[in-house]
Amino acid sequence: MAAAQHAAIGAKICTNSMFRLFAFESSRLVAAGRALADGRDCAYLCDIAVVPGKETFYEGFGFRRMTTAMAIFEDPTKAYANGYLDRA
Repeated sequence: MAAAQHAAIGAKICTNSMFRLFAFESSRLVAAGRALADGRDCAYLCDIAVVPGKETFYEGFGFRRMTTAMAIFEDPTKAYANGYLDRA
C-alpha cells in the first residue's frame, strides 16, 4: 500500500473519531490516540500508539504495553529492526 493510501486511511479513521490527539516533540510525531464517544456519557480510548523509546513517559500515566496487539507491516524485517515487533 502506498504512503498516500495509508494517509487517506488514517485521515478517515481520525475524522470519524469524536476525540483525537497527536503528540509532537520538536515537530516530530511521537504519539497518537483517539476516543470513540457518543458525546454524552460513554467513551473509550482506542488506537493509542507511541513511538518506541517514549514508553516510560506514558507508563507514568498508567499506560502499559499490551502483548495481544497485532499489526501488519509492509516490511516486517524493518519493523522488527525499528522495535515495532518482537520478531520478524
